[in-house]
Amino acid sequence: MGICGGRSKSQEDQVHKLSQPIITNGELQIKVLLKNITLKMTGVRQCSIEFDLGQCKYTSPVHIDNNGDHYWRASFDGTLKMTEQQMRESNMKISVIDTQVIGQATINLFEAAVGPFHFQLPIRGQSTGNVTFDLKMNQVLQATLQSKFIIWELNQSLSDVRYNYNLRLVTSQFSFISEHSTTFVNPNYRKQNEKQRSIIASSRKSILDQDILRDSIISLPKIPSMINSSGGVNQSLESIIAATPTNKGQSPACQPYHRIEWDHAGDELTLIVELPISEFQGSAIQLCLWSISSNKNSLGNSKSPHKTIIKKTQNKHDSEYMDLEIQDHHLVAETYINLSNLETNIVADLGAKFFVIKSQQAKSIWYHGVEVGKIDYEISVRLPNYLQQSSFGVQTEKGIVSTASVVGNVENISVTEIKMIQIEFQKLSSSIFKIEHKTLNMDDKLKVRQDMDQQLNKLAQLLGQSHGTNIKTFQYKSEDDLMKAQHLLIQLSIHLVDYSKTLASFNAYFECLNQVLSRGELMLQQLGFFKALNKKQSEFKTEVGLNYQSFLVNTLRFTLQKLNQKDPSQEARQLYIKFLVISYFRIPEFRAKFLELINKTDDPQLLELRGTEFIQEDDPTNIDKSTKTNISIFDWQNYFHTYLSDKSKGIQNQSALNQILDDESWKEHIRHRSINFSFFVEEWAKYVRNILQVKILPWQDIPGYRILVKAFMCELKQQESVPDAMKIALKSLLQNVNLLGIVVNLQFNKTNLYNAEQVIETFEILDVCFSTLTTMPAYFDYPFFLKGIKQIIIDSEHAINIAKCVWLIYNIYPLFSMDFKKDICEFLFEKAVFKLFLHWSRTVRLVFHYFLLYRVSHQHKNPKVGGLDEEQIIQQYTLINRPKKNQSYFENRQPQQQLISDYIYMKYLRFLSKLEQAKINENQREYQQEHQSYYYKMVHKKLRREQELKMQQQEEPKMMEQLKLERMISEQDESLQKQNQLKPVIVPRPVMHKKLSYKHEVEINEMQQQYLRLSIREFEEQLKNYNNWRQQNLKKMIGKYNDEDKHIIHLTFEVPKVDVLRRIDEKEGA
Repeated sequence: MGICGGRSKSQEDQVHKLSQPIITNGELQIKVLLKNITLKMTGVRQCSIEFDLGQCKYTSPVHIDNNGDHYWRASFDGTLKMTEQQMRESNMKISVIDTQVIGQATINLFEAAVGPFHFQLPIRGQSTGNVTFDLKMNQVLQATLQSKFIIWELNQSLSDVRYNYNLRLVTSQFSFISEHSTTFVNPNYRKQNEKQRSIIASSRKSILDQDILRDSIISLPKIPSMINSSGGVNQSLESIIAATPTNKGQSPACQPYHRIEWDHAGDELTLIVELPISEFQGSAIQLCLWSISSNKNSLGNSKSPHKTIIKKTQNKHDSEYMDLEIQDHHLVAETYINLSNLETNIVADLGAKFFVIKSQQAKSIWYHGVEVGKIDYEISVRLPNYLQQSSFGVQTEKGIVSTASVVGNVENISVTEIKMIQIEFQKLSSSIFKIEHKTLNMDDKLKVRQDMDQQLNKLAQLLGQSHGTNIKTFQYKSEDDLMKAQHLLIQLSIHLVDYSKTLASFNAYFECLNQVLSRGELMLQQLGFFKALNKKQSEFKTEVGLNYQSFLVNTLRFTLQKLNQKDPSQEARQLYIKFLVISYFRIPEFRAKFLELINKTDDPQLLELRGTEFIQEDDPTNIDKSTKTNISIFDWQNYFHTYLSDKSKGIQNQSALNQILDDESWKEHIRHRSINFSFFVEEWAKYVRNILQVKILPWQDIPGYRILVKAFMCELKQQESVPDAMKIALKSLLQNVNLLGIVVNLQFNKTNLYNAEQVIETFEILDVCFSTLTTMPAYFDYPFFLKGIKQIIIDSEHAINIAKCVWLIYNIYPLFSMDFKKDICEFLFEKAVFKLFLHWSRTVRLVFHYFLLYRVSHQHKNPKVGGLDEEQIIQQYTLINRPKKNQSYFENRQPQQQLISDYIYMKYLRFLSKLEQAKINENQREYQQEHQSYYYKMVHKKLRREQELKMQQQEEPKMMEQLKLERMISEQDESLQKQNQLKPVIVPRPVMHKKLSYKHEVEINEMQQQYLRLSIREFEEQLKNYNNWRQQNLKKMIGKYNDEDKHIIHLTFEVPKVDVLRRIDEKEGA
């Protein structure tokens, strides 16, 4: 297993978890995921392995390996249902099976549920060995979210009548939407209502006094909706509100109102969600403020772009009739609250973890990427006590350690590789001595250099070997062997750096030094002072530590000098940056100075950060303050340098380091944040990933993360043209997927819509960012992203800009949630479909054809969709997806997903029907043009003929009667021929999509009309290519999957790539 975080603990120092009191109540439901099973058992050529957890069991297939190194790629998931007490009394049994059980290991289920999910256990029995695996145990629990009070303070005055808000719990997979709050009525409207009611009352009094109804009606013409259909006075408050004008006509006494407040007392807005604890910890709460417009029985209004929810339903007898009131909710503002780093307050009497989220200061609220006000709130989140595993550390037979040990009392573990490294090192030292201190002729020098090249290559090969799977390290019989190996590797490192001038001309030199710097033996978990040793071992370990400390300081000086070197080789630059990153993590004083230099006071304000957990938006003093203590795996100060500070050589090393830090020659280069800064960020992210070896990283706890991200984002914002190195660094940083929204906001905000180069570069950068993801982050501003897409496609006239935009959608479409797929397809099919399909640029047409075929048709095709219409789909989706108080992560969401997919496919079918109608119209138009041309031709011919006959009549009067006869015959023949030509040819054509309920006229302008036949012909060619591609992929599945699996598998086919070139047509982009 890889090196993982957490402090190393000896077995006697560990608190035995089984002796701790029971913290949970009742039966627990725990989801189990087993994967990454590795078995090392020398002499066992083939075997299977069985994991027995009591209520669920997994037996692997037989694996064959002549060396006894077995690995199973398959994973297993199951469910455990038992109390905490039962878990404490149960063990997980691991059995290695050949023809019979040849070895076993056991571990307590409770200890597995509260320790790290990485395991390394010895197998004992007929054969011995070691098994490593990952066992993730996620408890399923109910999270209760309640809003206590909330205050929205908007920058603009309230312009709508009624408002409400709701909560939304967003996880990495799903989102859970609460019911809506009670309605807030705009006070300005309330005042106007009171005023109008007084007018109505006085008017009624006047009516009674004068007893003249007609005159009273005439005297009040400015009060709309006062008289109902029956002739009486309408006193409905809602009708008066609907008729009340906006704030434009307010009197001076009626001041603009900006504040909306809910103070819940017994009527808290509540959302209860059942989900795994791991999903909750990476989730966020979204607060949304809505303005309300009501429309009874408005299900037929399918064109409404606003969210539709059901206010109430009423069953009438046993029928399925639903009395619905549909409310269109318009988003006014929203904000996110991150739940990953919140502190908890234990409520012992309730047996639950209960924590209250309070705003320490006003938090910004946003609408489509624009700040529109502030919010103050108090939200409580209640969780029952739960068992939780750690991402860091390894569970072993002796307890939890920070890393899988490289020292073991196993007889077959040797240090043969270290001896071979030592031999090659001695050979290399001898060769260096010869070439440096002996007078050699040219032939001898050439031979020595050839030997050195071979020795460096051999050394690099040996240093690249490993007994571990992730971190390159060997296993040793004892601590003494480990320390001897560390001493050798440090001496080798010093030697390679000292003789860089002699060795730098060899290609293998940089690879050799890169390998030795990456060795696991020289990481904190092996060099650090974590456990007690005897006196002799302690002295030797201190000597090794001092040598490595000296190496770090001297090599830092060497690296900082090389940073200003002009045009270094790629290998040299990579090595310098790698050691700069190593120094950043292993020399705390250098890290502090480095962060101080890159954090400029004149950096631009980054509103795009939007108050995330990465940078505290309104308090710059909070930068680089973690919500937790820095994980010990990066704490070189306390576990390494502190133990050497009182030694004489340690004092010398500290003095040398102080001289380096006081030197001004290298600081300007760091402060400038040049191209090397991008290389540094890239290597920094790789180093963190390599050290921690876990999927979800606590980025906020990595030393200096906040300052580093802020500096990089400032640099990205200031760059007019982003270099490739910065794009690569950005891709590395996006291992933290929560940065995606920041990058999208930043790029869209700095891009000029009418600057083609900027637009093209923005979409290329976003494509790089999205390509790093497997799923979208929990909180991403979809409305703002869609707004940018709309602006490019609708407002831009530059062909390549539009093509790049559609190209990005084509590439990242599978990442989107189904709801956002619906939103983006609604926009494309309702607003932009013919602009793209009939665009003058072949590039735009081609990319859009690919999107229609390989994304829309391929992913959403459903032959049964023809039996539904949009009204039915919208109604069904509204009923199924209405907000509920109680929700579950494990609900079957297939019906909702399928309805949206059918809705998208129906949009596509409707487009095809429009296209079919356009083809018919085009044929009719061409026929009319041909008919009109023929008619004019015949008229012209007739006139010319008459003129000729008139001339002939003048010349030959006697021939008149004969000519008349011939003319009549000719006219009769021509008339008959004309009738034959004008007779239409009736061709049978299948009428598709009969059951689509909405009729849309073809919306094609004159400019697009000329590209209709061309685009249809191109689309039909691409359709043939698509069908061939699909058939080829389906052939690969014959006999391998059942029908249900085939439906899922075909969605994973790798679609063709589309390259959008700068120019294809001669006029492209003009």
